[in-house]
Amino acid sequence: MISETTRNNSILPEESTKILMQPSRIPNNSAITSTPQQNNGSDMSAINTQTVTKKRTRQQTVTVENAFPSKDIENIFNRIQSSPASENQMMELQRQVQMFFIQKEREWENKLAQNKPPDNEELALSKIKLKSGQAMISRIENFNKILKSKGQLLARLSNSNSFFNGQNSVDDAGVGTPRNGYPLSPGQVDDLTRERNSLREDCATLESNYADLFKRYEKLRENCVLLKNSEEELKNTQVEEATKFENLLGKFKELRDNADFQLNQANLEIQRIIKQHEENTLGLRCRLKMNETQIQTLNLTIQGKDLRNFGTVQI
Repeated sequence: MISETTRNNSILPEESTKILMQPSRIPNNSAITSTPQQNNGSDMSAINTQTVTKKRTRQQTVTVENAFPSKDIENIFNRIQSSPASENQMMELQRQVQMFFIQKEREWENKLAQNKPPDNEELALSKIKLKSGQAMISRIENFNKILKSKGQLLARLSNSNSFFNGQNSVDDAGVGTPRNGYPLSPGQVDDLTRERNSLREDCATLESNYADLFKRYEKLRENCVLLKNSEEELKNTQVEEATKFENLLGKFKELRDNADFQLNQANLEIQRIIKQHEENTLGLRCRLKMNETQIQTLNLTIQGKDLRNFGTVQI
């Protein structure tokens, strides 16, 4: 079983959850063999097979383009297919795919860490979450295509009961049923049976993990739809707010122009009052100067008359 840390886009991009991801899966219509049953007429375990057909109904998916390195996955399958047949082919396949996804997940985390959304910007955050969900959906869809294209190889690697077809019983003397001219001993048959059962369990595990991965994919797809709807709502809200801002800006400009006009009128009135005050002050000063001149003239006249009266009195 391969565990892989991946992003769950139903929450923020910084949060993560653990999901199980398998590198391969037998196609839906492939045969899944049942466990062997005991044969009453022999000490050996007869290999009984039963075909179970599974059909999974899928919802309509939205395909998005992404630079997911599907070529690397194909290269891994090609290397395993071209390598000599051994008992550890499935283990090696799981290990290489696990290392590949761990490496890609680390690169993904580094990109998310470098591209953190700015605070208090809901639109930018929604766009980042939407891109993250689209990238995850594209990765899952590409991986699903690779699994389907490599289904025959996985069936050949995991369905080892092809070695046992046509064998129903083995005698106690240690002489197995010939296959291609080579006899199989009871020990070899037991080893192959155990290997077949182990591979069958691995296939069942892969089937279960793929089903869980598909459920998570559907959840991510629904979250992407919600994010798209949220983005559209935010865009509409942004347009409405921009319209309101333009209206308020127009009213502000109108009020500012009116205030400037009234301020100019007030400045002109102040200048007129100041000029009128200066003119009135100048007129009052001129009148005061004339009055002072008249007073001085009258004083001189009074002094002349006083001198004349004093002379008259002395005479």
